[in-house]
Amino acid sequence: MAALQPRSLLVLSFVTLAATVYRRRQVTHAISYPGPVLSMGISPDCSTLAAGLATGLLAVKRHAKPPAAGVARIAGTVAGSQRARRRAPLTAANYQYFLRGQSAPAGADDYRVRARRRVRLAPFDRALRKFLYRDALDAALASGKPEVVASVLQELTARSGLNAALGAHQQLSIRSFCMSSTMSSLTSFLYIGGS
Repeated sequence: MAALQPRSLLVLSFVTLAATVYRRRQVTHAISYPGPVLSMGISPDCSTLAAGLATGLLAVKRHAKPPAAGVARIAGTVAGSQRARRRAPLTAANYQYFLRGQSAPAGADDYRVRARRRVRLAPFDRALRKFLYRDALDAALASGKPEVVASVLQELTARSGLNAALGAHQQLSIRSFCMSSTMSSLTSFLYIGGS
């Protein structure tokens, strides 16, 4: 069926001549030349293709087998015999290889693999990923866990972001941070070595 469709000849990137299926815009044949193509011509029986190059070269290509007599002509091209179109073996080089079986319904005895749940990050981790240091420190303090506050403070120190995190706070919030129960448990956590 593909052989009976009208084709058009195009020059691609000045050195490649391509035959395409007209309606589907699919390249079926391509010929590369050693120089830019200026002109081209095809014989009435579509057995000979001539291309004139900018280098002064005339390239002539002929079919190895002439088309059979009585072949229908469609839009200026000769359709080949109705032989089965050979398909290339399906390998991982083809996009269709990865789409196999997606449209097939699952059987009654098939095992269904459950999707893994994404790991949810804590609010301070999300803020650190976005480089929002003040929000990360606020989220760590809101957790009330001294090990979380200690790890966020160490991370902010490693990123040189502790000044940015504390600089955005007001004096009252820093004073309340120092006086909070989290700070006292944090100091005991740091000096004792974790509880």
